[in-house]
Amino acid sequence: MMPTLAMTGLSGLSGMIAGGIPGNAPGTAVDVDTGNDPWGNPGNVYVSDNTYAAVALDSSRSNTLRVTNFGFAIPAGATINGITVRIERRAITSGGVVQDYRIQLRKSGGVAGDDKASATAWPATDAVATYGGVADLWGTTWTATEVNNSGFGVEIEAVGTVNPMTAQVDYVTIQVSYTAATSSSVLLESGGYLLTEAGDYLLLEA
Repeated sequence: MMPTLAMTGLSGLSGMIAGGIPGNAPGTAVDVDTGNDPWGNPGNVYVSDNTYAAVALDSSRSNTLRVTNFGFAIPAGATINGITVRIERRAITSGGVVQDYRIQLRKSGGVAGDDKASATAWPATDAVATYGGVADLWGTTWTATEVNNSGFGVEIEAVGTVNPMTAQVDYVTIQVSYTAATSSSVLLESGGYLLTEAGDYLLLEA
């Protein structure tokens, strides 16, 4: 049995590292029809394995790829400090570019906070784009209950400049940084991290 220590003043960073990409993986992904180009195989975003949710863009924007059910268990009463979204994606084009059209978090009742869409072109080979950060709340407020809800997640829309082109998403993760309301029991871990009994990585606050 590993030793445990009761510690206070801890800042939590949720999410295990899967496939080298930090964060919790989703359990649900669907194409939401907005009257634009549909996503095929949305469930392919659950694992980083070079199988893709894909949309063929006809010089237009995509439907919404809604990715939710990230399985968080943030402690009750914790203060949410920031949210980081990572999207592993690529584009297949014949001269134009694929870009973000909308990248936005959602609570169980609907979208919430800032649109983090970037004008950066999606690459031709898999690469991870990072949105938000450990101190970025996306222009709104969050509670542990909202983050733990299965409806919490991210919505992705892409846009293309010429026809034909394809936007592909391999994997999506979300990480939540938080400060626990009470002391936490942690297991000692290497690499400057602490691991709680609940499976969250923790960093000591200065």
